[in-house]
Amino acid sequence: AVGNDPQMWSFITKIQNAILRCSDNCLFESEDARVLCVGMVAAKLSRTADAQVSELIDVIQLSLSDNSRQTCFWGFFGMGLMVKNLASRSELSGSNPSKVWRRRTIQRLLGIFMTEFDACLSESNSTVRELVDCLKMGESSDDLLCMCEEIDLSILVGVDQKFKSILIGLAHTFFALSAINVKLMKCVACTLIKLPWGS
Repeated sequence: AVGNDPQMWSFITKIQNAILRCSDNCLFESEDARVLCVGMVAAKLSRTADAQVSELIDVIQLSLSDNSRQTCFWGFFGMGLMVKNLASRSELSGSNPSKVWRRRTIQRLLGIFMTEFDACLSESNSTVRELVDCLKMGESSDDLLCMCEEIDLSILVGVDQKFKSILIGLAHTFFALSAINVKLMKCVACTLIKLPWGS
């Protein structure tokens, strides 16, 4: 309700602009705090098909793909909130331009999650890479679920913090993922089950 009040929206816009200025001028205490705030701004803007959201996703993706950075919980959490917000407004099916844009943006964000997931594995996995491609397209290949059921995964040493952050952020995306494609949701769930939990 607050977001729909014109006066409050004006105030929120000023805060968003201040956050983006701080981001551009490197005024945040940490990179993780910067990425979280950029993600929160993008999540708010993503109520409409705003072209600025795509630019903010570029900023987040570039930061999260930095393999030297382990402190990235809030970045992945912010990305999860973006996906959740994009999916919660209304149904995602249909040819309405706004729905098409939201679907494609969710698919892009899911692709980023699983790309970073693959980067944390001891060896890049061809099945996970195919899953990334399918997530970006929003369609599952015929044999993808069978491939995910047979997958063998191990985690790279030293990426525990980043990997946990990916999983927590990813947990916020399952509602959106089921709305995009139930088969893909099953593939992602199956892949997660195949992780060496507890080892």
